[in-house]
Amino acid sequence: MTAIPTTMRGPSAAVSGVSEEHSGLVAGVSTTAIQIGGAIGLAVLATVAATTTRNQAAGTATTDALSAGYTRAFQVGAVIIALAVPIALALLRLRPTTDKPQAESDRGNGIPLLGDS
Repeated sequence: MTAIPTTMRGPSAAVSGVSEEHSGLVAGVSTTAIQIGGAIGLAVLATVAATTTRNQAAGTATTDALSAGYTRAFQVGAVIIALAVPIALALLRLRPTTDKPQAESDRGNGIPLLGDS
């Protein structure tokens, strides 16, 4: 249930508004939460697929049973996402950014950029 764009954007969104000294910790916790959430989601969907496949009527072809299991897992995943999106939007705190763009020479650790004098 976790996609690559989510894992790439998650830490940067979580770190916004956090002081520099805590940004590493926040990014690590955010990445860990995303990875564990994806693993738990995959485990739930795999369990749904396996249970549905195993509980098909006797005499059902293996391919039909597997197809039914995966179909049920996709349906459960779709329901979870359909419920998660409105909850996430309701709980999402939108706040205006107060960050001012940094000048080119202000970036980095005091090391001037090429072309700076």
